[in-house]
Amino acid sequence: MFTWDVVRDGITQNFVWVVIGIIFVQIIQKPWDNFRHGGWQVVISKNGKTLLQKKISPAKIKHIRNVPEDKLVFLKGLIAPFEMLNCDLLEDGPKLGLYKESAREKKIVINLDYNPQPPKQPKRAKL
Repeated sequence: MFTWDVVRDGITQNFVWVVIGIIFVQIIQKPWDNFRHGGWQVVISKNGKTLLQKKISPAKIKHIRNVPEDKLVFLKGLIAPFEMLNCDLLEDGPKLGLYKESAREKKIVINLDYNPQPPKQPKRAKL
C-alpha cells in the first residue's frame, strides 16, 4: 500500500547515505590519497645546476600514474622553457640517463645534459 510516509522515509534514508558518503570522502579518502600520492617532486637540471625543482600535487601524480599518456605531456610542459627534447622522454630517456623516476624517493629527475643533439637537416638546394 502506498503512503507518503514511505516516500518521506525513503528520501530521508537516501539523504543520510549521501551525507555519509561525502563525509567518508572528506575524512578518509583525501588523506589516504595525500599519504599515498603526496610528496612527489620533479627536478630538472643541466650542467650540474638545478633549473627547476617543483612539487607535484597528489591529484596530478595520481592522474599521470593512472593515465601514462598524460605523463609525457605534463613533463614536456615543464621542460619546454629550458630546452627542446630530441628523443622520446619515456622510452629513450631512461636508457640515455635523461629521465629517472624513483617511486621510493617519490622523485622524477630529468637531466638535460643527456638530451641528444638534434639530427642534422639536409641542406636545401637553391632554386
